[in-house]
Amino acid sequence: MSWQGKAEDMGHDSFHLVQTSVIGNGSPYHPNLDAFNASLSLDGGAPYAYIEIPQVHATAQATTVVDQDVSITDLDAFNGYNIAVLQNEDVKLDVKGKTALHEMRFPTTTVNYDKSVTMKGLNKLTGFNVTNFTIELNPEPDGTNMVGTVYIPNPTAMTISMGNVTFNNFIASTTTLIGTTTLTNLTLVPGNNTIPMRSQVNQTLVLTQILENFKDGMLPIDVVGNSSVYDGQHLVYFEKALASVTQHITLNVGAALKAVGLDPSSLSGSPP
Repeated sequence: MSWQGKAEDMGHDSFHLVQTSVIGNGSPYHPNLDAFNASLSLDGGAPYAYIEIPQVHATAQATTVVDQDVSITDLDAFNGYNIAVLQNEDVKLDVKGKTALHEMRFPTTTVNYDKSVTMKGLNKLTGFNVTNFTIELNPEPDGTNMVGTVYIPNPTAMTISMGNVTFNNFIASTTTLIGTTTLTNLTLVPGNNTIPMRSQVNQTLVLTQILENFKDGMLPIDVVGNSSVYDGQHLVYFEKALASVTQHITLNVGAALKAVGLDPSSLSGSPP
């Protein structure tokens, strides 16, 4: 059984799922399976939701499509699922339910459906990076004073809509917060994602760090997810997952400062 799908978030206690499943059948018989409710859970964990699997004619490769609103029945379990998807290269999902099988004139048979599906995870967003950015000396009305693009790989088969996602930015290996970055209407599609970013940065603090501690202009940053807001609602399950992973990047702040006419080497009195 293989899966690919899309999660479109509706709120803190539900989401919309579009899921395509391919069910293999190596038998020469091609029975019909009635529609049934199936539980979804992380490998060995408590179910976090139930979905309606439509009726299927079990040919060698039968395709079913789930397109429905799904209520989260166990938020803690769903939090755990999202954390596992974000942190791991592979994730095992349990799909369980009970249905009836019909084959020609044979008696109806009850089937306990219990399938484990291994799917690709986001692998800690390995490869996450700020590909370019510029410093704005005159902040915009919302405080934005740095804009650019972020690269986020998505090795999964899933398209994930996360709403407006905000990250906290710290000097690497410290608790010194230098600002926040927002990715508006973030939707991760399978493959490579290049996304506009808007940041509100404490420029005085950054310049001080460059002059005192990172005189080569290369500023190491730890990026940690802070919030995920969809239609005005915080999506706690994404927020907990994003907060569980720290991205380590290095920004060439020296070059960005020179681009706006500020040369850190001249400001510090050191040779260019």
